[in-house]
Amino acid sequence: NLPPVSGEIASALSLLSSAEHLLGESQRAREHAARAAEIHRVLSGDADPTYAFALNNLGTILSQLAEHGEAEACFLRAQAIYTSSFGAESARLVWPLVNLGELYRQTGEFEKGIASLERAAQIAEAAYGPAHSEVGSALINLGLLEIVAGRAGDARAHLERGLEIKVVTDGPESPNVAITLLALGHLLGPLGETARAESLLVRGMAICAKTYGPDNLRMESF
Repeated sequence: NLPPVSGEIASALSLLSSAEHLLGESQRAREHAARAAEIHRVLSGDADPTYAFALNNLGTILSQLAEHGEAEACFLRAQAIYTSSFGAESARLVWPLVNLGELYRQTGEFEKGIASLERAAQIAEAAYGPAHSEVGSALINLGLLEIVAGRAGDARAHLERGLEIKVVTDGPESPNVAITLLALGHLLGPLGETARAESLLVRGMAICAKTYGPDNLRMESF
């Protein structure tokens, strides 16, 4: 039998919380992610990268539950631990920064979110090169936030580049490509590029219908 505080228990709890998160059981996911983080803190200390990883996972769940203050604290602490352990340009900073960007979108702090996502894209590009999937993800998240913030020109540039990357890294019919096509289509229509906007929207909807099925409830959101 495993002791109640062990790395194996923490890993199992993290996997369980991830599954529960995907299934929409957010409160149970929160409980198990918090317990996993506490075990990592007890075993490795509050400045260890394994604790930072657990905090980032917990913050993602808290963000979905609209517990914004606690989520921000988790992401910022994870960022601080990674910076201390690996340096200010470490690729490990990318996802805490991306998650902060999404959190600040939820709270309406658009400038803080844009700054976090710009930093995430810069670090990812320096670490992996300009055509890496994580660069594309950061750019797409940045573009989506810039739409909400009213920065149409910047949003277009970042979404276009993110789309170009994701078509290669994820495949031309991936859900990430579909989301970006739809966002670009909705952005370009009001800018007067109606023909291209329609083409992008039709292509994005076709991918979504193929991925989720034409009668899936997700299709209503598109």
